Amino acid sequence: MEGVGQLVCIESPYSIDMTTGQLFGSSKNAPLLTRSDVERLLEERGTPYSLRMEESNLAEADLSFLVLSGADFASANLQGASLRGADIRKANFSYSDLREANAFESIGDRAHFFGASLQLAEFSRSSLLSADFRDAHVEGAQFQASRLRSCRFAHADIESTSFRYADLQNADFRDATLSDVDFAHARLVGADLRTASPEVLASEELNLSGALITPQQFEYFRSNGVWSASRARVVALDTPASQARKLRYGEPELYLSEEHYSLLVSVNQRPLQAGNLARMISAIDDLHVRASLIAKGDLVGLLDYALTRSTVKSSVIEPLVITWIEHRSPAEVKFEFS
Repeated sequence: MEGVGQLVCIESPYSIDMTTGQLFGSSKNAPLLTRSDVERLLEERGTPYSLRMEESNLAEADLSFLVLSGADFASANLQGASLRGADIRKANFSYSDLREANAFESIGDRAHFFGASLQLAEFSRSSLLSADFRDAHVEGAQFQASRLRSCRFAHADIESTSFRYADLQNADFRDATLSDVDFAHARLVGADLRTASPEVLASEELNLSGALITPQQFEYFRSNGVWSASRARVVALDTPASQARKLRYGEPELYLSEEHYSLLVSVNQRPLQAGNLARMISAIDDLHVRASLIAKGDLVGLLDYALTRSTVKSSVIEPLVITWIEHRSPAEVKFEFS
């Protein structure tokens, strides 16, 4: 019979793992998968941590609100895909194509986006704690009001991207290329911005409170009216970030300006109690009065104040002034004194 015993070989750019049924190959040329395919694989695997989708083609797939934590999408094509509200914690998107992907309000703590393409991606109002964006290409992306604490953006190429109102505490931007990036009203406490061009960061709306910047950046910010730089941590470029952040909680830091010192105090109590805040301010004011009298050599006045706690006239010492206060857990209070 014709065809019997014939072996037909078809050349294909794909290979199949017969154990797992996973299809490998170029994600651009791979068969287009849909939400139903992913749901079927999830049901077969029993857990998203066993979901292997490397180099798969999920362009414009609707994966919204799926639980994909721990899944592997390395080098996958997710261009235009919807991950809105999805649980992608610890998922691997390294070298994946996420251009124009919508991950609005997703949960991606500790997810990996190493080397990923994130042009025009939407991550606003998402939780991305400790996510890895190293070497990623981020252009026109949105991270507005997202939780990005301890994220790593080292060596990333970030252009025309918005981090407005984002929580970037302790984020690492070392050696990242920043161009036309909007950090307005972002929380940058402990964020390492020391290799960023100060021209990119020079905005009146920029909140540099507690951020790590170099003395050169500080001088540039001060000369260009970026007043929040007075609340930054001014440290040398070669100082380890962990060492620069040692005074992060509950310990004061001093910043020298031309005429005044600033004392920034962080109160790590949640919820913050009014009584404790009042006692802290009272203690600092008491220390200020004593130090001022000692500096003036007025030991008689110091003794009288110590015994009676009588109010010291403003003509004797310059009063302590609170120039800034913020309560966003932890609370931060800035005092200014001569």
